[in-house]
Amino acid sequence: MNKLLKGSNGLIVNDKVLFLIETKKVPDSAKWLFDIAKKYGISRYECKVFENNPTPDKHHLCHAYAAYSQSGFSDASILIIDGMNEIGGISIGIYSAEDETVKEVRTYPMTFSLGSFYAQGVTLCGFGDSDYAGKLMGASAYADDIPDCPPFFLVDSKTGDVTDCNGIFVKDSYGKPLCIFEGYELLKTLVGSENIDPKPHFDFRRIRTAGLVQHLFEQSVFSLLEYMHNTLPSKNLVIGGGCALNCVCNGKIIRSGKWDNLFIPCMCEDQGNIVGRMVMEYNQKITEPFIYNKVTYPIPKEYNRVISKEELATRIRNGQIVAWFEGGSEYGPRALCHRSILANPMLKRTAYRINEIKHREYWRPLAPVVIDTHFKTFFDVDGRIWYPHKVMLATEYIRDEWQRKLPAVCAPDNSSRPQVLIDNPYNHTLYSLMHDYDLPILVNTSMNDAGEPICETPENAITFAEKNDDVLLVFVKDDVIYTK
Repeated sequence: MNKLLKGSNGLIVNDKVLFLIETKKVPDSAKWLFDIAKKYGISRYECKVFENNPTPDKHHLCHAYAAYSQSGFSDASILIIDGMNEIGGISIGIYSAEDETVKEVRTYPMTFSLGSFYAQGVTLCGFGDSDYAGKLMGASAYADDIPDCPPFFLVDSKTGDVTDCNGIFVKDSYGKPLCIFEGYELLKTLVGSENIDPKPHFDFRRIRTAGLVQHLFEQSVFSLLEYMHNTLPSKNLVIGGGCALNCVCNGKIIRSGKWDNLFIPCMCEDQGNIVGRMVMEYNQKITEPFIYNKVTYPIPKEYNRVISKEELATRIRNGQIVAWFEGGSEYGPRALCHRSILANPMLKRTAYRINEIKHREYWRPLAPVVIDTHFKTFFDVDGRIWYPHKVMLATEYIRDEWQRKLPAVCAPDNSSRPQVLIDNPYNHTLYSLMHDYDLPILVNTSMNDAGEPICETPENAITFAEKNDDVLLVFVKDDVIYTK
C-alpha cells in the first residue's frame, strides 16, 4: 500500500500551468505529466514540472491564495488551519482578501495546532495517523454525551488574543517547550481514564474520546470564527488547510447563520497549494474552482457494450453496486461522481457490502449524492445549496421521515455528508440517470480500497472492480454508458 503523499505537480508551458496531478494518484507524476504533454504535441523541452510546495514562510499564505482565488468572491475573510506543515512556524492563519489581494491579519504558532490535536485523537482511538481523520469524524456521530471539560484553545472575540490553552507540550533537553503538541495527556485528564493510551484497533469504548476531540476542535474553530466575524468586514468566508475537510464542523458553520457565503476548495489540503503558487508566483488567473482533472482516458476496448440508463437504473434499484468511471478524476479526497461507487441507499445490506468491498470498518457511515431538486426533500435544509454541499464538504441532517428509509447513508446522529448534484457538462449523464429514472439519491463513495488513492486510470478501475464479482464497472463518455 502506497503512502498517501499530499502533494501535486503541475506542467508549466510558457509560464502557464496547463495540467495538474496529485502525486498520490500516480507512481511517477513527473513522467505522467511529460507523457500527457507529448499527447498534446508539446515537446519535453518546452515544459517543466512545477511542485506544490512553497517556501515554509509562505505555506499558509499559499493556502489562502489557493482557496480565495477559486472562490469567485471579490472580498473574503479567510481561515487556514492545518497541522505541522511548517516546523517552528504557524498552524493557524487569518487573512482578509479584496480585489485579488490577500493580507495577513494574524497567525498562531504550532503550540496551538488544531491539526495536531485532532491527529492525536485519531491515534488515541486506534485509527492510525492523521490520514485517517475521517474515521474519527465518523465515530464521533456515535457519541451521545460530551462531558463538561475545559477548552483546548480559545481566543478573545474582539482582539484575537489567546485566552485559554490547555494543551500539554513536549519539552526539550533544556526544559523549554517544543512546538509539538502531545494531546493524549490532555485527553487523558478530560476523559478521566488512566487507560487511554493509543490502541492498535478501534473499539466502541473510544467513542467518548472521538466525540470529545470533535467537540473541542469545533469549539476552537468557532472561537476563531467569532473573532473574524466581529473584526473583519467581509461576510464571505473562505476556509482552507487540511482541517477544512472536517465536514461536521463545516455543516455547523453553515447552520450558524453568521456568514452569507462559504467556500472550501475540494483540494484544500497541501496538494492544493500548487494553485496558490500559480497565483502568487505566476500571476495566473483562476476562473473556476479546480474540481475535475482535464486529463481523460480512452475507454478500454473490452468495455464495448452499451448499457441503457433504464437498465442500469433497474439494476441499481435491485441492489447492483456500480463503479462509475467518467472523464478526468476529481481533485482532492472526495468522490465527486467521476470515480465513484454508486448504490441504492434504501437497502440495509448496501452499507455492509460496500464497507466489505473497500475493507472499511462495518460501522462507518457512507455518504450520498442527491440531485438538487430533491436536496430539501431528504435533508433538513431550507433548499439553499452552499458550495461545500456541491463538493461533499459539509454534513446535514436527514429529515425525520427519511431516516429509516435511508439506512445506508444515515449516521447514528441522523446526519449525512451529501454531494448535491447539479446538471452540468461534468455530470449530465449521472444527473439524467438519477432524475429521469427515479433515483434521486444514491450512495456515493470513492472507487478505491482502504488506504489507497482514488482510482486514476482505467487500469486502476479494472483492477479494483475485478476483485469483486458483484461490482459492475461502467465507463461514461458523451452521455453513453459502456460496460463489458
